[in-house]
Amino acid sequence: MEMATVEGDGIIWNFHFRRNLFNWEQSDLDNLMAILQRVVFYDGDDTWKWRWSRSCRFTVRSMYKELFARSRDETREIQVFPVEVTWEKAIPPKVKMFIWTTILGRILTLDNLNRRGQHLNPMCVMCNSLDEGITHLLLHCSWSLRIWDAMLKPREEIYFDLFMVENLEWLIAWKPGPRTLGSKVWELLRYALIWTLWKRRNAGIFRQDNLSMRNTMNEVRATIWFWLSVWEGRNTYRYCDLLNHWEGIISGAWG
Repeated sequence: MEMATVEGDGIIWNFHFRRNLFNWEQSDLDNLMAILQRVVFYDGDDTWKWRWSRSCRFTVRSMYKELFARSRDETREIQVFPVEVTWEKAIPPKVKMFIWTTILGRILTLDNLNRRGQHLNPMCVMCNSLDEGITHLLLHCSWSLRIWDAMLKPREEIYFDLFMVENLEWLIAWKPGPRTLGSKVWELLRYALIWTLWKRRNAGIFRQDNLSMRNTMNEVRATIWFWLSVWEGRNTYRYCDLLNHWEGIISGAWG
């Protein structure tokens, strides 16, 4: 039996349901019929067309734009992600991706894993005092704060700012550093420290590695030195300079 027949300039739709519709289903049918009233039949074979792209072919981009347009609250201002904080920095792509997902609140900390249906002990593995969340783990954990304090010692005003921030968007307000080597090291410090804390946390969970302040701080310095390899000025210095003159470099008194 034909589902639709053409009569004059109109189309008669013939739906034959196997049972009576519920009340809430009837409203859905009415909405469907309103849409079908705009349908026009043409001679020829049936084809699929995607109405939200010029080529009439499906693309993920066109679907995303359509879904975004439907879900957008016209009264709410769109917040543009600060690309300069991640994608424009001279750090490895995997670290850019990590920083991006961290700012968006999507890295797999214990609280995020439990929200996804896991049943894990939420206690922070580094301090064993409070539940692990992104801000706690990377900024407010007592063990993480010891690392931040030691690495920022020459610029204590930045360290004190940690106690007032609620998320990683604090990275956006990172103040400029001193001259030459100090400016390069200072620019990378926030990323290297956060990246290293995350790796130390994972090493503690999956390999039961013991936490060591000295090793962690040296790993931060080594990470910065490796990332500085794209800077021609690095040839003027040696890695041991970061170890022996750290406070002078951060304060701008050395280098």
